[in-house]
Amino acid sequence: MLLAITCLAAWKVRQSNVEGLESTFTARTQNVSNGLRENVLFHEKAVQAMANLFEVHGDVSRAQFATAAARHAPDLSGTQALEWVPAVPHSDRDGVEQSARQDGLEGFSFQQWQPAGGWQRNPEDWAEEYFPVYYVYPTAGNEQALGIDLASQPTRNAALRRCRETSKAAATGRIALALETGSQAGFLLFIPAGDRGFAVGVFPVGDFFDSVLAGRDVTGLQLRVTDLSSQDEDEQLLYESKGITSNIDPRWQEEFLLDVGGGAGA
Repeated sequence: MLLAITCLAAWKVRQSNVEGLESTFTARTQNVSNGLRENVLFHEKAVQAMANLFEVHGDVSRAQFATAAARHAPDLSGTQALEWVPAVPHSDRDGVEQSARQDGLEGFSFQQWQPAGGWQRNPEDWAEEYFPVYYVYPTAGNEQALGIDLASQPTRNAALRRCRETSKAAATGRIALALETGSQAGFLLFIPAGDRGFAVGVFPVGDFFDSVLAGRDVTGLQLRVTDLSSQDEDEQLLYESKGITSNIDPRWQEEFLLDVGGGAGA
């Protein structure tokens, strides 16, 4: 994603106070900009660390994944989950499903995206290769994500394929997260681990950006985040501060760009 971060302030002031407030506005927007860049980099590094785990150790157990992910979790405010998504050939599907059940995931099976009905467990084959959510941390609250074949949903599949082809991080555009019960959108960040699969970060955008703003001096500021890489204008808006004001004086508007997962469209 290529994000446009717009900071706005609905300030009406006397001309004599403009210079001082311009300095304040610049300082506060720069603080937001720095915070977002640092936060994105920090979260990317956490997902990269999970990919490195598989690159270095090869076979990683469910318990080992949870232990490694738990080291990052306390600092990953705004993250719904860290996941491991292996590449599973059609011929290996039965074995992978059985292995998950032996790990204690009773009834584990792959789930396919159905445009009319969301994610559904499907005993039938639908692909030559699957990319299921096989490990997830934390498990509590994310159990229903297990088995989801990310390649069966177009937006997720586009980022997944781009990540695989370039061997670089790739983010989806705006998506409805599988387990989101509210109205906030989300995005996924894929990082490859060789030919084995992908480490994935799951981010609800409202929680993600709120976590950046928490503890920062944003008095008087409002924030709008749009995905410039999206070709669909209706899908560009990712986040807005509550009660955001329109028709704001241009002097109280500042925009900066933020590249997430390569900045390519999804």
